[in-house]
Amino acid sequence: MASVSRVPGNAAALALIVLPVLAFAIRIAQPGWGFVGILLISPVLFLMYALAVVIAATGLLGSKAAFLLSRVRWRGITAAWISACSSLVVSALLIDPDPNGPPSLRSEAESAVFGFFTVTFLLLGVAAFVWLTVEWIVALHQRRKRSTPISI
Repeated sequence: MASVSRVPGNAAALALIVLPVLAFAIRIAQPGWGFVGILLISPVLFLMYALAVVIAATGLLGSKAAFLLSRVRWRGITAAWISACSSLVVSALLIDPDPNGPPSLRSEAESAVFGFFTVTFLLLGVAAFVWLTVEWIVALHQRRKRSTPISI
C-alpha cells in the first residue's frame, strides 16, 4: 500500500467544519434582513452542515477515510474547499444596511456588483456541496469494493 499524505484531507475537513461556523458568526455579528433570511432557512442549513460534518468525518478524517485511497480524492478535497470557502465569502459579501443609521456609502452600481457576487458565490457553494456529496458517495462505494473479498 502506497503512503498517502493525510494533510490535504485533514485541512479540507477542518475547513469544511470550521468555515461555515465562522460564516454564521459573521452573519450574527451584523443582524438585518440577511440574518432573518438565514433564520428562515436554518433547518436546511443545519441539515447541510450535519451532512458536511459526516462527510468530513467519514470521507476526509481517519485511517479509513473514504477519500484517502480513492481515485476521486482530489476532486472531493477540491469540492470541500470550494464549498467551505464560498459560505464564508457569501457571508462576508451579504452586508445589510442599517435602516436606523446613516445612508449607505455604496452606490447603486456597487450594490449591484455585491449582489451579483453574492448570488454567484451562493450558487457556486451549493453546486460544490452537491459535487462533494456525489464524490463522497462514489468514494464510499470504491472503499466498499476494495474491502469486500472476492469469492470464487
